[in-house]
Amino acid sequence: MKVITTSDYIDYNRFKKPPVMDGDEGIHFLAEAFMKKSVTQGKEIKLSKALCFQEKEIKTRPKAAMERLFKESIISAKDLGCRSILIEPYAWDKKTSLKKDEITQMYLEVAELLKDTDITILIKNQYDIYNGSYNRGFLSDAYQLKDFIENLNRAYANKPFKLALDTGVANLCGQNIPELIDGLKEELGLIIPIENNGQEDSAALPFSNASNGQSWINWGGIIKAIRKIKFEGDILIDISSTQWNLPGLMKPVMSSRIIEIGHYFEYLISIEDTIRKYESRALFGAGNMCKVYMEHFGVDNTPLFTCDNNPALWGQTAYGLEIKDPKSLKDLPPDTAIIICNMYYDEIVTQLISMDLPNPIVIFNDEIL
Repeated sequence: MKVITTSDYIDYNRFKKPPVMDGDEGIHFLAEAFMKKSVTQGKEIKLSKALCFQEKEIKTRPKAAMERLFKESIISAKDLGCRSILIEPYAWDKKTSLKKDEITQMYLEVAELLKDTDITILIKNQYDIYNGSYNRGFLSDAYQLKDFIENLNRAYANKPFKLALDTGVANLCGQNIPELIDGLKEELGLIIPIENNGQEDSAALPFSNASNGQSWINWGGIIKAIRKIKFEGDILIDISSTQWNLPGLMKPVMSSRIIEIGHYFEYLISIEDTIRKYESRALFGAGNMCKVYMEHFGVDNTPLFTCDNNPALWGQTAYGLEIKDPKSLKDLPPDTAIIICNMYYDEIVTQLISMDLPNPIVIFNDEIL
């Protein structure tokens, strides 16, 4: 699993400049320049998002021109070595209902463009519109969506179609997202964590759109569901539609926040695997977080001992573990992990570094288990 943020993939919608839209400049040229810059920064770009058009563009551009640009973006992504392409209905006026026959034909045409490759075609879930309200349809209802993807894949031996699950769309449709992840685990290829209030199609970062101290979306349940199915696809954290609206001086600030959220997601999803990959371990901390660790991992991943900076606790036991002086960590074999079970992470990491220990350091978090 890899967490991808805004600058780690090619979104062809970034290149919708007037010369491109008017046919005076090739979109591939701009995408290629973006790719070359990314390579110099040490990034490996394997995901792209094909062009799609907004309501104003749909009304002012000939459909043939939009279709041409849409297909150019797909061919460009193929030529640049992308392994997955995220594709939405490219000319859908969101005030009207989706037409299943048209969308099916669109995806089949995309598959023909890519038929000699092993590129994954990612179908993003999408609400439908009835009388101005968000509703579930064939691209959002779990059973219909599963059937839609299976039917598309029947025509191709390599089964190129996968689901890109946008949590914001699922929230607008009033869906239980953890159940959706579990029910569509065979189809899932990408998860896009986006938050909104369940009433407006907006894009906010996870944990950032709260009401009365609570997120509108059950992020804890989503993270647990991703762990449960042992998801091996990618996580895309991208709120470009919001980010593009920021003043220029604020965009770098938002970019760094997106990267931090991405790292946090990756950490939370992989924490169980991280703990289990070490054959031996010792804890640092003898409080409630130590208790939570022992309740969840104590049987199969039993620590050798725990330690604490409070001398009054040394020699006592906590939740079945002997509490030792942190200096005892110096006696550990170098491949034994030290798992920090204390909220003062930064201070303890600094302390361990000052002890010049060769051991891997793992930060334990008991908020979402």
